[in-house]
Amino acid sequence: TFITMIILTLITSFVGQISSYISGLISMRVDAEIKSDIFNKILITDWESLTTYHTGDLLARWGSDASSISSGVLNFVPNAILNVFRFATALAVMIYYDWTFAVFAFLGVPVSMLLSKTLMRRMVNNNQRSAAMSAKMSGFNQEAFSNIQTIKAFDLIGLYVNRLKNIQKEYISMRL
Repeated sequence: TFITMIILTLITSFVGQISSYISGLISMRVDAEIKSDIFNKILITDWESLTTYHTGDLLARWGSDASSISSGVLNFVPNAILNVFRFATALAVMIYYDWTFAVFAFLGVPVSMLLSKTLMRRMVNNNQRSAAMSAKMSGFNQEAFSNIQTIKAFDLIGLYVNRLKNIQKEYISMRL
């Protein structure tokens, strides 16, 4: 039994490592493909429509949004299968040991659905505000670093430091 447990643990570790490696490879390829497609769309878009977006917004869409989409696409089906399996096994165990507990658990589902709907709405709003603030911060940094010689030449260092502090305060107050 001990040797069997060791062999099973080694096999599980080996399969987990291979699975993580393959998953990482696929994730990087999909992420790179989505980013190159977004980059292509940005470059072929007419200049007038791009001027409505700050460079920070474009960088955020190209960087973090593309990565979020690729990870969401790649993780949805495996996570859905895993969660359905976990739910089915937990339900089977509850029914086996005490079917009344399973009934009470199902009676709590509508309450959970209402609470999760409210919390999901808040989470989506917070994520949108956080993405907008991240884009603003990225745009400010990109602009400041691109124009660093001008900032130094016109002695605007204090102004830019104060602007950064204001953006950081706005970011922190938004997070609270």
